[in-house]
Amino acid sequence: MAERNIEMLGQMFPNCLTETINADGKLVRAIDFDKLRQELACEVVEGADERYQFTWPDKRNAIRLANAPINKTLRPCREESVDFDNTENLYIEGDNLEVLKLLRENYLGRVKMIYIDPPFNTGNDSFKYNDTFNESTWLTFMKNRLSIAQILLKDGGLIFIEIDKNESAYLKILCDEIFHKENFVGDIAVQTSYANGLKVSAKEKTILKMKDTILVYKKGEITIKPQYSEKLYWDTHYNLIMTETQDGNFELKSLKEELVRLGIIMPKETIKRETINNPVFFRYVTENKDKICCLNPIHSSGAVT
Repeated sequence: MAERNIEMLGQMFPNCLTETINADGKLVRAIDFDKLRQELACEVVEGADERYQFTWPDKRNAIRLANAPINKTLRPCREESVDFDNTENLYIEGDNLEVLKLLRENYLGRVKMIYIDPPFNTGNDSFKYNDTFNESTWLTFMKNRLSIAQILLKDGGLIFIEIDKNESAYLKILCDEIFHKENFVGDIAVQTSYANGLKVSAKEKTILKMKDTILVYKKGEITIKPQYSEKLYWDTHYNLIMTETQDGNFELKSLKEELVRLGIIMPKETIKRETINNPVFFRYVTENKDKICCLNPIHSSGAVT
């Protein structure tokens, strides 16, 4: 019964799930009652029990800010709107923490998808942070807003959070705490520049920043179909196929020779990038994708190209 209660509370308040050592010395899941009390109240609750936790200066204040009530309201701007009475779109301007609290009143557990492009904390945007605790201030800023976003999501909802390398590590841990790591769907790499592009021409010449990352979390059960892009050409480096011999062993053979033997291509025909457009070739390589491979040379240094 206790384990079931912990599971139910964890679904309602995923950031209250933690780990502790039981009487048998085993690591078990548990509920952080200090955090649970903070989720159910606007006041900070103190607690000194030792536990695994991700914390920083002023974290308790972030929880208090997220739970504190608000006495503001949304006011329509008809003169700045387009087709105000019929549109189903809503654009809200204001402090995003206050706006999220206002949305909480009417959209609790009703939002299907959220996309957030938060401050990257690089010093290049308008986000102001304390120079002494810049990480802590940024984490507090994110904590109270993401906590509200979590309860706005409906079951089967998704949240996408874009970030760059400066805060991606902290953001992942923070989101694991708020949405729970079991609800982590994956991350999406977003190319933002090229190695020879203007954006990196004046940057450090070590490891160039050419992408941002979007963290994806779900709430409840959801089926996400994988997204594939159509392959428009054949990579000619893949020119070998693993075949089974009569004695049950395996050997590498020329992919072309096998295709010629099967009558898929002619003996004088060369496998080219556009051969993928041959429907018989395409079906064969698709059905045998786990057997087709290529070999890369190993240099004297041990590096593989």
